[in-house]
Amino acid sequence: MKAVSVDIVYLLNAAGQGVSGVDLFAMAWAEGVDAQTLILDNAGQDSPMKETYEAPGFQLLVRGEKGEDLNTAYTKIRTIHEYLIGEPAQTVDGTDYNGFEPLSTITGLGRDDNDRAVFSMNYYTFRNPK
Repeated sequence: MKAVSVDIVYLLNAAGQGVSGVDLFAMAWAEGVDAQTLILDNAGQDSPMKETYEAPGFQLLVRGEKGEDLNTAYTKIRTIHEYLIGEPAQTVDGTDYNGFEPLSTITGLGRDDNDRAVFSMNYYTFRNPK
C-alpha cells in the first residue's frame, strides 16, 4: 500500500485537477514551480476496526503564481475540495478509498516569501486494501 499522498496525487491527476510532476506533487514543493498543488501525509483518526480499514489523514495545499490575486488559488483549492467530497469511493492500485472527510475549512495561510498565496485544507479518509 502506498502513502496516501501518492494515491491522492494519482486521483487528482486522473480527474484533471493537475498534472503529476508538473503542478501536482506529494510530500514536497517542487523547485522552480510557482502555482502548484501539494499533498502531505498527515495524522488521521484512530480506527476501531484496524484489521478492516484505517483512517489516515492528508493535507491539501494550493499555492498560486507570484503576485497573483488570492482568489485564483482559493478557486483552485475549492474546486479540488468539491471533487474530493463528491467522490464517495475510489480504488487506487488495489486500495479502496471510501470517501474523503474534511477536518477543517479552507484556510488562507497568507503569502509566502515569494508573494505566492497559499491555502490549506485537511482531510481524513477510510481505506482498506483489496
